[in-house]
Amino acid sequence: MPSSGDVLVLVLLVLHVTFAAVWFANRLGLPSDMRDAIRAMEGPEHGLAQRIRRSVRLDGVGAAGVFVTGGLLVYRRGFGDVDLTVWVGAAVAVGLVVMSFLVTRPARRTLRAALSGGHRPEATAAARRVIGAMNVEGFLWLVALVLMFF
Repeated sequence: MPSSGDVLVLVLLVLHVTFAAVWFANRLGLPSDMRDAIRAMEGPEHGLAQRIRRSVRLDGVGAAGVFVTGGLLVYRRGFGDVDLTVWVGAAVAVGLVVMSFLVTRPARRTLRAALSGGHRPEATAAARRVIGAMNVEGFLWLVALVLMFF
């Protein structure tokens, strides 16, 4: 029978992976949703703005869950027993969050403003910036994932 410490590590690991999946997967359909909504836009578009807000909230929950469970895993296993690749993966994940705040977040704000005003050309340009930033974030997420598991 596994010890309670082993069960705790397993539960934390499952939660960590679940939060990471939420963080990554909640945005997978958003780029095509943005393009479709902007293409069909005839006036102010509020539905897409709401979906972007929901995605931002899910990003926050996922990222917070990843960092909390990751920190608890490191604490439980011991700082010295964590591989260097995991630390580098964590640094990449922090870089992803920084990128989100410095690049993606302002682009999302610009997109929401263009959607609210019904300005299709501005919304299209802002959506391109958001999608580009989200692509870089997705790449960083995959790099962090690879580093964490290998």
